[in-house]
Amino acid sequence: MAKSRLSGMRQVSFFAFFILVFCASLFAQIEIAGPQQQRPQRGNRGAGDDKIAREPSMSAKEKAANEQMQRDLLARAYGMSKDLSESDRAFLLARLAQASTKVDAEKSKKWADEVFDVSAGLPADMSRNQNEMNAMIAIAENDPDHGLQLLLKMEPPAPRDDGRPQPDMRSGAAMMLFQKYWQKKGADGIEALQSTARQLGEAGNYPYMAMTPIIRSVGRTDKDKAQGLTNEALAYFSRRTKSDMGAQQLSMFLRTNREFIPLPMLKDILSQMVTDALDTKNDTRSNAVLATFSSGRGSATMTGAANLVLFNLLPMIKEIDPEWAKKVEAQSQELKAAASLNDNQASSGPSTNRVGIVMGAPGGNMNTANMMEEMKSREVDSLLRDDPQEAMKVAEEIHDPVIRAATDARLAGEVNKTDPAKAAEMVKSAREAMARATEPGDKLRILVGLAQAQAAMKDKAGFSATLDQAYAMGEELFRKSVDKSPTLPLMARPGFDLMSRLTMAGVKLDSTATIAHIDSVRMPVLQALLLVSAAQGLDPDGRPQDGAFRMIMRS
Repeated sequence: MAKSRLSGMRQVSFFAFFILVFCASLFAQIEIAGPQQQRPQRGNRGAGDDKIAREPSMSAKEKAANEQMQRDLLARAYGMSKDLSESDRAFLLARLAQASTKVDAEKSKKWADEVFDVSAGLPADMSRNQNEMNAMIAIAENDPDHGLQLLLKMEPPAPRDDGRPQPDMRSGAAMMLFQKYWQKKGADGIEALQSTARQLGEAGNYPYMAMTPIIRSVGRTDKDKAQGLTNEALAYFSRRTKSDMGAQQLSMFLRTNREFIPLPMLKDILSQMVTDALDTKNDTRSNAVLATFSSGRGSATMTGAANLVLFNLLPMIKEIDPEWAKKVEAQSQELKAAASLNDNQASSGPSTNRVGIVMGAPGGNMNTANMMEEMKSREVDSLLRDDPQEAMKVAEEIHDPVIRAATDARLAGEVNKTDPAKAAEMVKSAREAMARATEPGDKLRILVGLAQAQAAMKDKAGFSATLDQAYAMGEELFRKSVDKSPTLPLMARPGFDLMSRLTMAGVKLDSTATIAHIDSVRMPVLQALLLVSAAQGLDPDGRPQDGAFRMIMRS
Protein backbone atom coordinates (compact mmCIF):
# COMPACT_ATOMS: atom_id res chain seq x y z
CA MET A 1 0.00 0.00 0.00
CA ALA A 2 2.85 2.36 0.79
CA LYS A 3 4.33 1.75 -2.60
CA SER A 4 1.14 2.62 -4.36
CA ARG A 5 1.00 5.91 -2.46
CA LEU A 6 4.20 7.14 -4.05
CA SER A 7 3.56 5.95 -7.58
CA GLY A 8 -0.07 6.95 -7.45
CA MET A 9 0.54 10.50 -6.33
CA ARG A 10 3.23 11.06 -8.93
CA GLN A 11 0.72 9.84 -11.49
CA VAL A 12 -1.84 12.25 -10.14
CA SER A 13 0.45 15.23 -10.37
CA PHE A 14 1.31 14.37 -13.98
CA PHE A 15 -2.23 13.99 -15.21
CA ALA A 16 -4.02 16.76 -13.33
CA PHE A 17 -4.54 17.45 -9.67
CA PHE A 18 -6.76 20.37 -8.74
CA ILE A 19 -7.10 21.66 -5.21
CA LEU A 20 -10.01 23.94 -4.46
CA VAL A 21 -10.59 25.63 -1.16
CA PHE A 22 -13.80 27.58 -0.81
CA CYS A 23 -16.19 28.93 1.77
CA ALA A 24 -19.65 27.34 1.83
CA SER A 25 -21.44 27.97 -1.47
CA LEU A 26 -20.72 31.67 -1.83
CA PHE A 27 -18.29 32.69 -4.56
CA ALA A 28 -17.59 36.40 -4.28
CA GLN A 29 -13.88 36.33 -4.96
CA ILE A 30 -11.63 33.98 -6.87
CA GLU A 31 -7.89 33.90 -6.80
CA ILE A 32 -6.15 31.49 -9.13
CA ALA A 33 -2.63 30.69 -8.05
CA GLY A 34 -0.17 28.70 -10.10
CA PRO A 35 3.30 27.42 -9.23
CA GLN A 36 5.17 29.89 -7.00
CA GLN A 37 2.19 32.26 -6.92
CA GLN A 38 0.39 30.93 -3.87
CA ARG A 39 -0.61 33.64 -1.44
CA PRO A 40 -2.50 32.06 1.44
CA GLN A 41 -5.00 34.30 3.15
CA ARG A 42 -6.97 31.86 5.27
CA GLY A 43 -7.31 32.19 9.00
CA ASN A 44 -6.43 34.95 11.39
CA ARG A 45 -2.93 35.56 12.55
CA GLY A 46 -2.45 34.90 16.22
CA ALA A 47 -1.29 37.26 18.90
CA GLY A 48 2.14 35.67 19.00
CA ASP A 49 2.76 35.83 15.28
CA ASP A 50 4.82 38.98 15.62
CA LYS A 51 7.46 36.79 17.27
CA ILE A 52 7.99 34.80 14.09
CA ALA A 53 11.46 35.56 12.80
CA ARG A 54 11.94 36.37 9.15
CA GLU A 55 15.14 36.05 7.16
CA PRO A 56 17.23 39.22 7.41
CA SER A 57 17.52 41.29 4.27
CA MET A 58 20.71 40.94 2.25
CA SER A 59 23.04 43.83 1.66
CA ALA A 60 23.43 45.11 -1.90
CA LYS A 61 26.76 43.30 -2.18
CA GLU A 62 25.34 40.02 -0.88
CA LYS A 63 22.36 40.31 -3.20
CA ALA A 64 24.60 40.86 -6.22
CA ALA A 65 26.74 37.83 -5.31
CA ASN A 66 23.63 35.73 -4.72
CA GLU A 67 22.14 36.65 -8.09
CA GLN A 68 25.44 35.95 -9.86
CA MET A 69 25.53 32.51 -8.27
CA GLN A 70 22.01 31.90 -9.53
CA ARG A 71 23.02 32.90 -13.07
CA ASP A 72 26.09 30.64 -12.93
CA LEU A 73 24.03 27.63 -11.80
CA LEU A 74 21.43 28.23 -14.51
CA ALA A 75 24.13 28.58 -17.16
CA ARG A 76 25.63 25.25 -16.07
CA ALA A 77 22.26 23.57 -16.32
CA TYR A 78 21.60 25.05 -19.76
CA GLY A 79 24.97 23.81 -20.96
CA MET A 80 23.89 20.27 -20.08
CA SER A 81 20.55 20.58 -21.88
CA LYS A 82 22.00 20.00 -25.33
CA ASP A 83 22.89 16.40 -24.48
CA LEU A 84 19.36 15.47 -23.35
CA SER A 85 16.48 14.00 -25.29
CA GLU A 86 14.11 16.55 -26.81
CA SER A 87 11.37 15.85 -24.27
CA ASP A 88 13.75 16.10 -21.30
CA ARG A 89 15.31 19.20 -22.78
CA ALA A 90 11.93 20.91 -23.12
CA PHE A 91 11.16 20.17 -19.47
CA LEU A 92 14.53 21.52 -18.33
CA LEU A 93 14.23 24.64 -20.50
CA ALA A 94 10.83 25.42 -19.02
CA ARG A 95 12.25 25.24 -15.50
CA LEU A 96 15.23 27.36 -16.55
CA ALA A 97 12.84 29.99 -17.90
CA GLN A 98 10.91 30.02 -14.63
CA ALA A 99 14.01 30.19 -12.44
CA SER A 100 15.60 33.09 -14.33
CA THR A 101 12.71 35.58 -14.47
CA LYS A 102 14.22 37.81 -11.76
CA VAL A 103 17.95 37.46 -12.34
CA ASP A 104 18.12 37.39 -16.15
CA ALA A 105 14.93 38.43 -17.93
CA GLU A 106 16.47 38.13 -21.41
CA LYS A 107 17.68 34.59 -20.80
CA SER A 108 14.30 33.69 -19.35
CA LYS A 109 12.55 34.88 -22.50
CA LYS A 110 15.09 33.11 -24.73
CA TRP A 111 14.72 29.82 -22.90
CA ALA A 112 10.94 30.06 -22.87
CA ASP A 113 10.84 30.64 -26.62
CA GLU A 114 13.21 27.71 -27.02
CA VAL A 115 10.69 25.49 -25.20
CA PHE A 116 8.18 26.17 -27.97
CA ASP A 117 10.82 25.56 -30.65
CA VAL A 118 11.78 22.18 -29.16
CA SER A 119 8.19 21.20 -28.39
CA ALA A 120 7.12 21.74 -32.00
CA GLY A 121 8.73 18.41 -32.87
CA LEU A 122 7.23 16.50 -29.92
CA PRO A 123 3.91 14.67 -29.68
CA ALA A 124 0.95 16.87 -28.76
CA ASP A 125 0.39 15.43 -25.30
CA MET A 126 -0.10 16.71 -21.79
CA SER A 127 3.61 16.74 -21.04
CA ARG A 128 4.20 19.11 -23.94
CA ASN A 129 1.27 21.28 -22.80
CA GLN A 130 2.73 21.46 -19.28
CA ASN A 131 6.16 22.54 -20.50
CA GLU A 132 4.72 25.18 -22.81
CA MET A 133 2.45 26.47 -20.07
CA ASN A 134 5.36 26.87 -17.63
CA ALA A 135 7.42 28.64 -20.27
CA MET A 136 4.56 30.96 -21.13
CA ILE A 137 3.98 31.93 -17.49
CA ALA A 138 7.72 32.61 -17.12
CA ILE A 139 7.67 34.99 -20.09
CA ALA A 140 4.62 36.74 -18.69
CA GLU A 141 6.64 37.85 -15.65
CA ASN A 142 8.56 40.29 -17.84
CA ASP A 143 6.64 40.44 -21.13
CA PRO A 144 2.96 39.58 -20.57
CA ASP A 145 1.97 40.55 -24.13
CA HIS A 146 4.38 37.96 -25.51
CA GLY A 147 2.83 35.48 -23.10
CA LEU A 148 -0.58 36.05 -24.68
CA GLN A 149 0.96 35.42 -28.11
CA LEU A 150 2.40 32.11 -26.93
CA LEU A 151 -0.94 31.07 -25.42
CA LEU A 152 -2.48 31.21 -28.89
CA LYS A 153 0.32 28.94 -30.18
CA MET A 154 -0.45 26.15 -27.72
CA GLU A 155 -2.09 23.15 -29.39
CA PRO A 156 -4.68 20.83 -27.86
CA PRO A 157 -3.30 17.41 -26.90
CA ALA A 158 -4.02 14.60 -29.34
CA PRO A 159 -6.37 11.78 -28.25
CA ARG A 160 -4.83 8.73 -26.62
CA ASP A 161 -4.25 5.56 -28.61
CA ASP A 162 -7.62 4.20 -27.48
CA GLY A 163 -9.41 7.34 -28.65
CA ARG A 164 -10.02 8.85 -25.22
CA PRO A 165 -9.18 12.57 -24.92
CA GLN A 166 -6.31 13.83 -22.83
CA PRO A 167 -6.85 16.75 -20.43
CA ASP A 168 -6.30 20.06 -22.22
CA MET A 169 -3.90 22.26 -20.25
CA ARG A 170 -4.63 25.39 -22.27
CA SER A 171 -7.47 26.42 -19.98
CA GLY A 172 -5.17 26.14 -16.96
CA ALA A 173 -2.50 28.09 -18.81
CA ALA A 174 -5.01 30.82 -19.60
CA MET A 175 -6.06 31.00 -15.93
CA MET A 176 -2.55 31.70 -14.71
CA LEU A 177 -1.59 33.94 -17.62
CA PHE A 178 -4.69 36.13 -17.40
CA GLN A 179 -4.16 36.55 -13.67
CA LYS A 180 -0.54 37.54 -14.23
CA TYR A 181 -1.51 39.95 -17.01
CA TRP A 182 -4.16 41.57 -14.79
CA GLN A 183 -1.65 41.92 -11.95
CA LYS A 184 0.78 43.65 -14.30
CA LYS A 185 -1.59 45.92 -16.22
CA GLY A 186 -4.89 46.07 -14.38
CA ALA A 187 -7.81 47.70 -16.20
CA ASP A 188 -5.44 48.91 -18.94
CA GLY A 189 -5.04 45.30 -20.05
CA ILE A 190 -8.70 44.41 -20.40
CA GLU A 191 -8.84 44.93 -24.17
CA ALA A 192 -5.86 42.64 -24.76
CA LEU A 193 -7.40 39.96 -22.55
CA GLN A 194 -10.75 40.30 -24.31
CA SER A 195 -9.06 39.99 -27.70
CA THR A 196 -7.20 36.84 -26.65
CA ALA A 197 -10.35 35.37 -25.10
CA ARG A 198 -12.28 36.01 -28.32
CA GLN A 199 -9.64 34.25 -30.42
CA LEU A 200 -9.73 31.26 -28.09
CA GLY A 201 -13.54 31.35 -28.16
CA GLU A 202 -13.60 31.29 -31.95
CA ALA A 203 -11.60 28.07 -31.75
CA GLY A 204 -14.12 26.58 -29.31
CA ASN A 205 -11.98 27.08 -26.22
CA TYR A 206 -13.25 30.26 -24.56
CA PRO A 207 -11.26 30.72 -21.29
CA TYR A 208 -14.21 30.91 -18.88
CA MET A 209 -12.27 30.36 -15.68
CA ALA A 210 -9.51 32.72 -16.78
CA MET A 211 -12.05 35.51 -17.30
CA THR A 212 -13.91 34.81 -14.05
CA PRO A 213 -11.62 36.75 -11.65
CA ILE A 214 -11.22 39.49 -14.27
CA ILE A 215 -14.98 39.99 -14.40
CA ARG A 216 -15.22 39.94 -10.61
CA SER A 217 -12.50 42.59 -10.33
CA VAL A 218 -14.10 44.79 -12.98
CA GLY A 219 -17.50 44.38 -11.32
CA ARG A 220 -16.31 45.98 -8.10
CA THR A 221 -16.11 49.35 -9.80
CA ASP A 222 -18.08 48.98 -13.05
CA LYS A 223 -21.11 46.67 -12.98
CA ASP A 224 -22.10 47.54 -16.54
CA LYS A 225 -18.67 46.61 -17.89
CA ALA A 226 -18.74 43.33 -15.96
CA GLN A 227 -22.19 42.64 -17.38
CA GLY A 228 -20.87 43.22 -20.89
CA LEU A 229 -17.90 40.92 -20.34
CA THR A 230 -20.21 38.19 -19.04
CA ASN A 231 -22.55 38.53 -22.01
CA GLU A 232 -19.63 38.35 -24.43
CA ALA A 233 -18.27 35.22 -22.73
CA LEU A 234 -21.64 33.45 -22.89
CA ALA A 235 -21.99 34.34 -26.57
CA TYR A 236 -19.38 31.63 -27.18
CA PHE A 237 -21.38 28.99 -25.28
CA SER A 238 -22.84 27.47 -28.45
CA ARG A 239 -19.39 27.29 -30.08
CA ARG A 240 -17.67 25.52 -27.21
CA THR A 241 -15.82 22.27 -27.72
CA LYS A 242 -17.53 19.90 -25.32
CA SER A 243 -15.15 18.38 -22.79
CA ASP A 244 -15.10 17.37 -19.13
CA MET A 245 -12.76 20.15 -18.08
CA GLY A 246 -14.56 22.73 -20.17
CA ALA A 247 -17.92 21.87 -18.61
CA GLN A 248 -16.50 22.03 -15.09
CA GLN A 249 -14.94 25.43 -15.68
CA LEU A 250 -18.06 26.79 -17.34
CA SER A 251 -20.17 25.62 -14.39
CA MET A 252 -17.84 27.49 -12.01
CA PHE A 253 -18.00 30.57 -14.25
CA LEU A 254 -21.79 30.52 -14.01
CA ARG A 255 -21.78 30.18 -10.22
CA THR A 256 -19.28 32.95 -9.71
CA ASN A 257 -20.88 35.42 -12.12
CA ARG A 258 -24.48 34.51 -11.37
CA GLU A 259 -25.45 38.14 -10.64
CA PHE A 260 -24.59 39.20 -14.21
CA ILE A 261 -26.57 36.45 -15.97
CA PRO A 262 -30.27 37.03 -16.77
CA LEU A 263 -32.45 34.26 -15.34
CA PRO A 264 -33.90 33.04 -18.69
CA MET A 265 -30.40 32.80 -20.17
CA LEU A 266 -29.08 31.00 -17.09
CA LYS A 267 -31.94 28.50 -17.12
CA ASP A 268 -31.39 27.74 -20.81
CA ILE A 269 -27.64 27.21 -20.34
CA LEU A 270 -28.17 25.04 -17.26
CA SER A 271 -30.68 22.90 -19.14
CA GLN A 272 -28.22 22.29 -21.97
CA MET A 273 -25.36 21.53 -19.57
CA VAL A 274 -27.44 19.08 -17.54
CA THR A 275 -28.47 17.32 -20.75
CA ASP A 276 -24.85 17.14 -21.92
CA ALA A 277 -23.70 15.80 -18.55
CA LEU A 278 -26.35 13.11 -18.46
CA ASP A 279 -25.61 12.12 -22.07
CA THR A 280 -21.95 11.49 -21.16
CA LYS A 281 -22.59 9.96 -17.75
CA ASN A 282 -21.82 6.43 -18.92
CA ASP A 283 -19.37 7.32 -21.68
CA THR A 284 -16.21 5.30 -21.00
CA ARG A 285 -14.32 7.39 -23.56
CA SER A 286 -14.65 10.41 -21.29
CA ASN A 287 -11.76 11.37 -19.01
CA ALA A 288 -11.57 9.43 -15.78
CA VAL A 289 -12.47 11.83 -12.99
CA LEU A 290 -12.70 11.42 -9.26
CA ALA A 291 -13.67 14.25 -6.90
CA THR A 292 -13.61 14.29 -3.12
CA PHE A 293 -15.63 16.88 -1.22
CA SER A 294 -14.67 17.46 2.40
CA SER A 295 -16.15 19.75 5.04
CA GLY A 296 -16.39 19.99 8.79
CA ARG A 297 -19.34 17.60 8.64
CA GLY A 298 -17.65 14.79 6.72
CA SER A 299 -16.59 13.88 3.20
CA ALA A 300 -18.11 12.41 0.06
CA THR A 301 -16.61 11.02 -3.13
CA MET A 302 -17.95 11.31 -6.66
CA THR A 303 -16.74 9.40 -9.71
CA GLY A 304 -17.17 10.58 -13.27
CA ALA A 305 -17.04 14.00 -14.90
CA ALA A 306 -20.83 14.20 -15.18
CA ASN A 307 -21.31 14.02 -11.41
CA LEU A 308 -18.79 16.77 -10.82
CA VAL A 309 -20.43 19.09 -13.34
CA LEU A 310 -23.88 18.43 -11.89
CA PHE A 311 -22.53 19.03 -8.37
CA ASN A 312 -21.36 22.50 -9.43
CA LEU A 313 -24.65 23.26 -11.19
CA LEU A 314 -26.98 22.11 -8.40
CA PRO A 315 -26.93 25.30 -6.26
CA MET A 316 -28.12 27.32 -9.25
CA ILE A 317 -30.68 24.70 -10.25
CA LYS A 318 -32.09 24.69 -6.70
CA GLU A 319 -32.43 28.44 -6.84
CA ILE A 320 -34.41 28.25 -10.08
CA ASP A 321 -36.43 25.07 -9.59
CA PRO A 322 -36.07 22.92 -6.43
CA GLU A 323 -38.05 20.07 -7.97
CA TRP A 324 -35.74 19.97 -10.97
CA ALA A 325 -32.79 19.85 -8.56
CA LYS A 326 -34.26 16.78 -6.84
CA LYS A 327 -34.52 15.01 -10.20
CA VAL A 328 -30.90 15.83 -10.97
CA GLU A 329 -29.71 14.59 -7.57
CA ALA A 330 -31.60 11.34 -8.11
CA GLN A 331 -29.32 10.51 -11.05
CA SER A 332 -26.58 9.33 -8.69
CA GLN A 333 -26.29 8.33 -5.05
CA GLU A 334 -22.78 9.77 -4.96
CA LEU A 335 -24.05 13.10 -6.26
CA LYS A 336 -26.93 13.10 -3.79
CA ALA A 337 -24.60 12.43 -0.84
CA ALA A 338 -22.15 15.18 -1.84
CA ALA A 339 -24.95 17.67 -2.47
CA SER A 340 -26.52 16.90 0.90
CA LEU A 341 -23.19 17.41 2.65
CA ASN A 342 -22.71 20.71 0.84
CA ASP A 343 -26.23 21.88 1.77
CA ASN A 344 -25.76 20.99 5.44
CA GLN A 345 -22.43 22.77 5.56
CA ALA A 346 -23.81 25.90 3.88
CA SER A 347 -26.69 26.10 6.36
CA SER A 348 -24.29 25.93 9.32
CA GLY A 349 -22.50 29.16 8.39
CA PRO A 350 -19.17 30.12 6.77
CA SER A 351 -16.49 27.43 6.85
CA THR A 352 -13.70 26.04 4.73
CA ASN A 353 -14.46 23.16 2.41
CA ARG A 354 -12.09 21.32 0.09
CA VAL A 355 -12.74 19.71 -3.26
CA GLY A 356 -9.98 17.58 -4.71
CA ILE A 357 -10.26 16.65 -8.38
CA VAL A 358 -8.13 14.06 -10.14
CA MET A 359 -8.53 14.05 -13.90
CA GLY A 360 -7.28 12.02 -16.80
CA ALA A 361 -5.59 8.96 -15.31
CA PRO A 362 -5.41 6.34 -18.08
CA GLY A 363 -8.11 3.75 -17.87
CA GLY A 364 -9.46 5.32 -14.71
CA ASN A 365 -6.85 3.57 -12.56
CA MET A 366 -6.48 6.33 -9.99
CA ASN A 367 -5.04 5.82 -6.55
CA THR A 368 -7.35 8.00 -4.49
CA ALA A 369 -7.00 6.63 -0.94
CA ASN A 370 -4.85 9.55 0.21
CA MET A 371 -6.00 12.27 -2.16
CA MET A 372 -7.58 14.45 0.52
CA GLU A 373 -4.56 13.96 2.75
CA GLU A 374 -2.30 15.13 -0.05
CA MET A 375 -4.49 18.19 -0.51
CA LYS A 376 -4.16 19.09 3.14
CA SER A 377 -0.39 18.60 3.02
CA ARG A 378 -0.09 20.99 0.10
CA GLU A 379 -2.31 23.47 1.88
CA VAL A 380 0.05 23.32 4.87
CA ASP A 381 2.96 24.18 2.57
CA SER A 382 1.15 27.22 1.17
CA LEU A 383 0.20 28.46 4.65
CA LEU A 384 3.47 27.72 6.43
CA ARG A 385 5.38 30.97 6.07
CA ASP A 386 2.45 33.36 6.29
CA ASP A 387 0.10 31.69 8.77
CA PRO A 388 1.87 28.96 10.80
CA GLN A 389 -0.98 28.62 13.28
CA GLU A 390 -3.48 27.86 10.52
CA ALA A 391 -0.96 25.47 8.96
CA MET A 392 -0.81 23.58 12.26
CA LYS A 393 -4.59 23.28 12.34
CA VAL A 394 -4.69 21.84 8.84
CA ALA A 395 -1.84 19.42 9.62
CA GLU A 396 -3.80 18.03 12.56
CA GLU A 397 -6.47 16.90 10.09
CA ILE A 398 -3.98 14.60 8.30
CA HIS A 399 -4.26 10.96 9.39
CA ASP A 400 -2.08 9.08 6.90
CA PRO A 401 1.07 8.25 8.95
CA VAL A 402 3.61 8.96 6.21
CA ILE A 403 2.01 12.16 4.94
CA ARG A 404 1.47 13.38 8.51
CA ALA A 405 5.04 12.61 9.55
CA ALA A 406 6.53 14.41 6.56
CA THR A 407 4.20 17.37 7.04
CA ASP A 408 4.91 17.63 10.77
CA ALA A 409 8.62 17.48 10.08
CA ARG A 410 8.38 20.44 7.71
CA LEU A 411 6.29 22.31 10.25
CA ALA A 412 8.81 21.70 13.01
CA GLY A 413 11.24 24.21 11.53
CA GLU A 414 8.67 27.00 11.85
CA VAL A 415 7.35 25.82 15.23
CA ASN A 416 10.90 25.86 16.60
CA LYS A 417 10.92 29.66 16.42
CA THR A 418 8.29 29.92 19.15
CA ASP A 419 8.16 26.47 20.82
CA PRO A 420 11.44 24.50 20.59
CA ALA A 421 10.16 21.70 22.85
CA LYS A 422 7.16 21.03 20.65
CA ALA A 423 9.34 21.17 17.54
CA ALA A 424 11.70 18.59 19.04
CA GLU A 425 8.77 16.30 19.76
CA MET A 426 7.52 16.66 16.18
CA VAL A 427 10.95 15.77 14.81
CA LYS A 428 11.17 12.76 17.13
CA SER A 429 7.77 11.49 15.97
CA ALA A 430 8.77 11.93 12.33
CA ARG A 431 11.96 9.90 12.87
CA GLU A 432 9.93 7.13 14.49
CA ALA A 433 7.54 7.12 11.54
CA MET A 434 10.47 6.91 9.12
CA ALA A 435 11.85 3.91 11.00
CA ARG A 436 8.48 2.18 10.64
CA ALA A 437 8.15 2.95 6.91
CA THR A 438 9.10 0.08 4.62
CA GLU A 439 9.05 1.68 1.16
CA PRO A 440 12.00 3.83 0.01
CA GLY A 441 9.66 6.48 -1.34
CA ASP A 442 7.94 6.89 2.01
CA LYS A 443 11.25 7.01 3.85
CA LEU A 444 12.55 9.66 1.47
CA ARG A 445 9.45 11.78 1.88
CA ILE A 446 9.83 11.89 5.66
CA LEU A 447 13.59 12.31 5.41
CA VAL A 448 13.20 15.37 3.19
CA GLY A 449 10.71 16.83 5.66
CA LEU A 450 13.28 16.35 8.43
CA ALA A 451 15.98 17.98 6.33
CA GLN A 452 13.75 20.98 5.69
CA ALA A 453 13.21 21.30 9.44
CA GLN A 454 16.95 21.07 10.11
CA ALA A 455 17.61 23.75 7.50
CA ALA A 456 15.02 26.03 9.11
CA MET A 457 16.62 25.40 12.52
CA LYS A 458 20.09 26.19 11.10
CA ASP A 459 21.31 22.74 12.17
CA LYS A 460 24.15 22.36 9.65
CA ALA A 461 25.58 19.15 11.13
CA GLY A 462 22.25 17.38 11.26
CA PHE A 463 21.28 18.66 7.83
CA SER A 464 24.55 17.49 6.28
CA ALA A 465 24.00 13.92 7.48
CA THR A 466 20.39 13.94 6.28
CA LEU A 467 21.41 15.41 2.94
CA ASP A 468 23.87 12.54 2.35
CA GLN A 469 21.21 9.94 3.04
CA ALA A 470 18.40 11.66 1.11
CA TYR A 471 20.49 12.34 -2.01
CA ALA A 472 21.62 8.72 -2.21
CA MET A 473 18.08 7.47 -1.72
CA GLY A 474 16.54 9.95 -4.16
CA GLU A 475 18.99 9.29 -6.98
CA GLU A 476 18.47 5.54 -6.58
CA LEU A 477 14.70 5.97 -6.89
CA PHE A 478 15.15 8.18 -9.95
CA ARG A 479 17.62 5.77 -11.60
CA LYS A 480 15.37 2.76 -11.09
CA SER A 481 12.50 4.69 -12.63
CA VAL A 482 14.60 5.49 -15.71
CA ASP A 483 15.65 1.84 -16.05
CA LYS A 484 12.08 0.60 -15.73
CA SER A 485 10.30 3.28 -17.81
CA PRO A 486 12.77 5.15 -20.06
CA THR A 487 10.08 7.28 -21.76
CA LEU A 488 8.26 8.43 -18.61
CA PRO A 489 8.07 12.25 -18.42
CA LEU A 490 10.48 13.80 -15.95
CA MET A 491 7.66 15.38 -13.93
CA ALA A 492 6.38 11.88 -13.15
CA ARG A 493 9.65 10.34 -11.99
CA PRO A 494 9.86 9.48 -8.27
CA GLY A 495 12.67 11.11 -6.35
CA PHE A 496 13.02 14.28 -8.40
CA ASP A 497 10.39 16.44 -6.70
CA LEU A 498 11.62 15.53 -3.22
CA MET A 499 15.26 16.07 -4.14
CA SER A 500 14.32 19.44 -5.62
CA ARG A 501 12.65 20.53 -2.37
CA LEU A 502 15.64 19.28 -0.40
CA THR A 503 18.04 21.18 -2.62
CA MET A 504 16.10 24.42 -2.28
CA ALA A 505 16.20 24.13 1.49
CA GLY A 506 19.87 23.15 1.45
CA VAL A 507 21.27 26.08 -0.50
CA LYS A 508 19.62 28.50 1.90
CA LEU A 509 21.53 26.90 4.78
CA ASP A 510 24.81 25.81 3.21
CA SER A 511 25.11 26.48 -0.51
CA THR A 512 28.67 25.13 -0.78
CA ALA A 513 27.82 21.72 0.70
CA THR A 514 24.57 21.43 -1.23
CA ILE A 515 26.13 22.26 -4.59
CA ALA A 516 28.90 19.76 -3.85
CA HIS A 517 26.22 17.11 -3.45
CA ILE A 518 24.70 18.13 -6.80
CA ASP A 519 28.12 17.78 -8.40
CA SER A 520 28.28 14.19 -7.19
CA VAL A 521 25.00 13.21 -8.87
CA ARG A 522 25.80 10.77 -11.66
CA MET A 523 22.74 11.18 -13.89
CA PRO A 524 23.16 14.29 -16.12
CA VAL A 525 19.46 15.10 -16.43
CA LEU A 526 18.90 14.90 -12.68
CA GLN A 527 22.03 16.94 -12.01
CA ALA A 528 20.88 19.65 -14.43
CA LEU A 529 17.44 19.82 -12.84
CA LEU A 530 18.92 20.08 -9.34
CA LEU A 531 21.19 22.92 -10.46
CA VAL A 532 18.01 24.79 -11.42
CA SER A 533 16.48 23.92 -8.05
CA ALA A 534 19.57 25.30 -6.33
CA ALA A 535 19.23 28.56 -8.23
CA GLN A 536 15.57 28.76 -7.21
CA GLY A 537 16.49 28.10 -3.60
CA LEU A 538 18.91 31.02 -3.60
CA ASP A 539 16.02 33.31 -4.47
CA PRO A 540 14.75 34.59 -1.08
CA ASP A 541 11.18 34.24 -2.36
CA GLY A 542 11.75 30.94 -4.15
CA ARG A 543 9.30 28.13 -3.48
CA PRO A 544 9.00 24.61 -4.89
CA GLN A 545 7.23 24.34 -8.24
CA ASP A 546 4.06 22.32 -7.83
CA GLY A 547 2.40 20.62 -10.73
CA ALA A 548 -1.03 21.21 -9.35
CA PHE A 549 -3.33 24.14 -9.85
CA ARG A 550 -4.58 25.71 -6.67
CA MET A 551 -7.79 27.70 -6.83
CA ILE A 552 -8.78 29.57 -3.69
CA MET A 553 -12.40 30.68 -3.64
CA ARG A 554 -13.66 32.94 -0.90
CA SER A 555 -16.90 34.55 0.17
